Amino acid sequence: MNQIYKNNLAALNNINPNLARKVNELETRQDDFVVEPIQNGQDYTLKIIEDDQERLVHSCYNPRIQAQKTINKLKLGYYNLIGVAGIGCGHYIREILEEFNSESQVVIIENRLDILKEVMKKKDLTDILDQKRNIQIFDGSDKKYISKMKNNLRRIDYLALVAGNVDFFKTPVLQDVENEKYIEFRKKFFSTLNFIIQIMGNDPGDSILGLEHAFSNLEYVLQSPTLDNIDYFENKPAVCVAAGPSLDKNIDILKKYQDKVLIIAADTILEKLLNYGITPDIVGVLERTESVYNYFFKKLAEEDRLPEETTLIAEGVIHPKIFDNYPGKKVTVFRDTVHSEDWFSKAVGDITSFDTGNSVANLNFSIALRLGCDPIVFIGQDLALSNDGEGHATGTGYDELGEERDKWKIVDVEGYNGEKLKTRKWWKVFKEWFEYRIVEVDVNCIDATEGGAYIEGTEVKNLQETANKYFIEDLPNFSNKINEVPEDKIKERISNLNGKIKKKIDNLKKIQDKIKDILDILKKDREKVESILEPGSFVEQEFGNINTEIAKMSQMDNVLFFICQAIIVQIERYKVQLGDLSINTVNKFKKWCNYEIDKLNDIKEITDILINLLDQGKEDLNEYDDSSKINFENKLDNLSNLIEEI
Repeated sequence: MNQIYKNNLAALNNINPNLARKVNELETRQDDFVVEPIQNGQDYTLKIIEDDQERLVHSCYNPRIQAQKTINKLKLGYYNLIGVAGIGCGHYIREILEEFNSESQVVIIENRLDILKEVMKKKDLTDILDQKRNIQIFDGSDKKYISKMKNNLRRIDYLALVAGNVDFFKTPVLQDVENEKYIEFRKKFFSTLNFIIQIMGNDPGDSILGLEHAFSNLEYVLQSPTLDNIDYFENKPAVCVAAGPSLDKNIDILKKYQDKVLIIAADTILEKLLNYGITPDIVGVLERTESVYNYFFKKLAEEDRLPEETTLIAEGVIHPKIFDNYPGKKVTVFRDTVHSEDWFSKAVGDITSFDTGNSVANLNFSIALRLGCDPIVFIGQDLALSNDGEGHATGTGYDELGEERDKWKIVDVEGYNGEKLKTRKWWKVFKEWFEYRIVEVDVNCIDATEGGAYIEGTEVKNLQETANKYFIEDLPNFSNKINEVPEDKIKERISNLNGKIKKKIDNLKKIQDKIKDILDILKKDREKVESILEPGSFVEQEFGNINTEIAKMSQMDNVLFFICQAIIVQIERYKVQLGDLSINTVNKFKKWCNYEIDKLNDIKEITDILINLLDQGKEDLNEYDDSSKINFENKLDNLSNLIEEI
């Protein structure tokens, strides 16, 4: 093993240990390629052999100049993110990195590990593989590379994903020789970005409404046990019950074994289970709209049929009517992938937070994971339309919901038995979330739905076979394993939240001042530019200065930035719409100033709403005691109209 290879392997190990190990263990044959010196012997090129024909990926005379000319034509200087298929000898990657600014991201999908290993033996790639660079490399030969890419790319700056300046590159020769693979990588790259954008969300009103509900539910949040303290169900089987049409096939089996497995039900299926004589241990709720209460809880509450022995585990941002009318024990959880919710849970203290996904079925899977259950069994998890076009089991709240199916965006998905099925766009997103989470965890996940979409990473079995193997011993009711939170812990949580709210308000007021300063500069520059004889340098300088100030402002508070991310994206996209990210004419500058002023005023208004919300929350928190329920909801009526306007 020569020193160049050792250095390259160590660098690769720093950014992708699994890929480094796989490359190191690989035996290469070089049947269809050669890595050889260029004419002057000072660098290397890559020769691909196809049908006895040799084709050079890089020039055999000056591969760097060739790469420079190719990359310069692409004008990548203002791109936030670019995907690349294959490293080759590194010439194109190196030029891409030279063109990019320090904040840009490069994502490499490498499926020719044999070529990579031979290049690593001969050419120093440590500058490319430097872990300080914004670069990620995925093993395209790994069947699970898509799920791994989804997991890693979620950590990329949201703006890099949605600002509109994203592309995918492959060297011209390899694009031709491996066209099928190139098309696959390009398609998977963009579908991954689309998946991430959808699960991250971007609605300011929705985010503020979530915080509003969190404060309205404060009584239940403060008194909520944490799932981390419940270890009884480690290595015990759990069934996550969703409302898919295939549930009608095996609901009888679930009823027979209900005392021998932890049953975690979606809110959508609760009524059907109760009607069937099945009392779940847990019912999960994710969505924050009032319609969830109206369709899935209201009737049961009015008929006094909500079971006290079933524990409600719900997002702290759900509609308050659900908590207020639920008779059983209640546990609140928050999403650690959403800045506003993550801040709130950490501000309170030891409140359970994790990646809940984007559906109640995703949430219930996360609950089972947090409780340490193994195996985790899915039933009713069709995530696809049945042959007769049904999306849900009969006897659920969906019967009354009456969804307008002509508004569904229908896409294809691989079926449980390998067939092609139709599904809704969002159901496919839910499925993909399951798949990327399953890759991350060391848990036996069994899909006993007996129909619907195939969830990659699950073991496909029928429910009876699964029950025979795993549902052996009686389990206690989940609610019996939950202890009340002591009074001193509640007081500690109140103190924690009080302090965090005060700090948050102080910081938001600083941001208000910052926005006012930037608005003043924009308005003055918009007028001043008309009177300058040669405004070119003034325009470029002020454009750069103001952008820098806006960038600093957007980093002052993660919660506000998350809530305003859609507006920030609009600001970035408008610069692209003007024809260039560098504004260099008076006309463009004035248009840009006007747009910035409008959008900064939107951010200022959201900041005002957020401060108002936090002020009211702090006021009610100070009035809290055990004998009086927090009456926060009625005090926020004046915010609702503002939220809708935003």
